[in-house]
Amino acid sequence: AKSEPDPQPDPKIILDHIAEVSKNARAAWFGLLGLLAFVGVTLLGHQDADFFAYGAETQLPLVGLKVPVKSFFYVAPVLVAALYIHLHLYLMTLSDALGELEQKKGAAPIADRVFPWLISHAALWYRNRARNDKSAAPRPLGWVVVIVSLLFGWLFGLAVLGGLWLRSMPAHDQRLTLWIGLCLWIATLIGLTGVMAARARMQGEPRETVAGAHMGRQSVGSVMAVLLAFVSWEATEGGFLTYTKTGAQVVPLLYSADLREAELTRKPSGWLPWHLWLEDFEEKFRKRKNIAPDHHLTGKDEAAFKKEAKERYAAYISQLDAPSLQYSDLRNADLTSAFLPGADLRSARLQGAIFREARMQGASLNVANMDGAVFRRAEMQGAIFRKASMRGTNLSKANMQWANLFEAQLQAADFFEADLEDADCSAANLQGAVLRSAKVTCEGLSKKNLKGAVGDRQTTLRGQLTLVSCLKMLADDVAAALLHHREEGDNFHDSRSPRSPRAWVSDALLCDRNKDDSLVEWPRWIEIQAPPEQ
Repeated sequence: AKSEPDPQPDPKIILDHIAEVSKNARAAWFGLLGLLAFVGVTLLGHQDADFFAYGAETQLPLVGLKVPVKSFFYVAPVLVAALYIHLHLYLMTLSDALGELEQKKGAAPIADRVFPWLISHAALWYRNRARNDKSAAPRPLGWVVVIVSLLFGWLFGLAVLGGLWLRSMPAHDQRLTLWIGLCLWIATLIGLTGVMAARARMQGEPRETVAGAHMGRQSVGSVMAVLLAFVSWEATEGGFLTYTKTGAQVVPLLYSADLREAELTRKPSGWLPWHLWLEDFEEKFRKRKNIAPDHHLTGKDEAAFKKEAKERYAAYISQLDAPSLQYSDLRNADLTSAFLPGADLRSARLQGAIFREARMQGASLNVANMDGAVFRRAEMQGAIFRKASMRGTNLSKANMQWANLFEAQLQAADFFEADLEDADCSAANLQGAVLRSAKVTCEGLSKKNLKGAVGDRQTTLRGQLTLVSCLKMLADDVAAALLHHREEGDNFHDSRSPRSPRAWVSDALLCDRNKDDSLVEWPRWIEIQAPPEQ
C-alpha cells in the first residue's frame, strides 16, 4: 500500500496563528521600546559622581521617583534583558510561521495577507529577495523597513544594555559590572539566535536544520563571554597588572571616574573657605577675650586660640552632609576642584587619583592608600591621614594646616611649597621627601624620619631639624633644568653623561651624602632615550 502524503497545513490556520503571535509580539515590542527609552533617558542624566556623592539618587523620568543609584544599575539590566528575550522568543515563533507559509502562484503576496506589522514586512521583504517567490510586493524603501526593524527590534536593546555596562565602570564594583555583562551576554545570544533563525527560515531552511544549527552561536558566545569578563575585570579592578610591582601605579585599562568639580559633600549656603573661617573665628575670639585687633597673639592666648579653633573647626566640618566612602575604590579618578570636606575615605584605594585644587578640609583618610596621587594646591586643613600610605604623592602647594599625619608613610612625597603648619607629624615617615620651600612646622617630626629628604633655603622646619640640599651639588645647567622641569615637566639634556643625552628626573629627588660630603646616588635618574651606537 502506498503511504499517504503528509497533509498540507491549512493557510488560514497559519495566518490566524501569525496574527495572534504578531499582536502579542507587537505589544511586547512596544513595552520594550518604552523601557529602553526610559532607561536610556536615565542614563543620559547619569554622572560618575552619582556613585559617590552624599545622598545621590537616580531620578526616574516621567514617574519622578528617586532610587539608589546602584539599585537602578542592578535592576534595570534584568528588566531590559527579560523583555528583550521575551520579545525575541515571540519573533522566533513568528519567523518560523512566516517561513512555513507557502506562496501559491496567482495568489496575493503573503505580505498583503498577514497581520500588518513592521517586523513581519521586513522578514517577508528579505524572504522575497532570498527565494524570489513573490511573497512580498515591491515597496518603496523596502530596505529602510529592514534597517529600522533591525535597529529597534535587535540592536536598540543591546545598545542600552551596553550603555549600562559601560556606565557602571566608574564605581569600580566588579560584581555590578560583571552582573550587567552577564545580562548583556544572555540577551546578545538570544538576539543572535533569533536573527540567525529568521534568516534561515526566510531562505527556506527546514525547522530541523535551523534548530540544530548552534555551532556558530557557541563560538560567538564563548568569545563574547571571555571578552566581557576580561574587560569588566580590567576596567573595575585593573586585572592581573594590579598585583605586579609596576602595575599598581600604571593600570592602562582601569576606568577613571570623572569627578571634576563634583560636589560629593553638600555645600551649605554659608560655606566659608578655611582662611575666611579662621579670620571670622579670630575676630570673635578677640572680642570674647578683649584682645585688641592689632595685638599679636602670644603665649597662653595663642595656645588657647589654636586649641579652640581646631575643636570648633572640626565640629563645623562634622555638621556637613558628607559622603561615606569607606573602602571605596577611586584609583585613577579625577577629582580636580572637587568639593568633599568631611568625606569618610578611610581605607579607600586612591592610588593615582588626582585631587588637584580639591577642597577636602577635615576629610578622614585613615589607612587609605594614596600612593602616587596628586594633591597639588588641595585644601586639606584638619584632614586626618593616620597610618595612610602616601608614597610618591604630589603634595606641592597643598594646604595641610592642622592635618593629622600620625604614622603616615610619605617616602619620596613632594611637598614643594606645601604648608603643614601645626600639623601632627608624629612618627610620620618623610624619608626622601622633597621639602623645597615647604613650611613643615608640624609637631612630632624627627631627624630619623627626614633621612634623605631634600630642602632649600625657603624650607621652614620646627626646632633644630636640618635638611640636605641636592640642588647645590648639581651642575648649574642641570639645576636650572630641574627648576624648569618642576613647572613644565620637559625632558632635558644632561651634559655630564654623553651616553644619555636625554633623561628625566622624578619630582621625588632622593639623595644622601658620603663622609666626604659627596653625592651618593640618584636612584630616581632614568634613561628614556639612548644615542645610537657609533
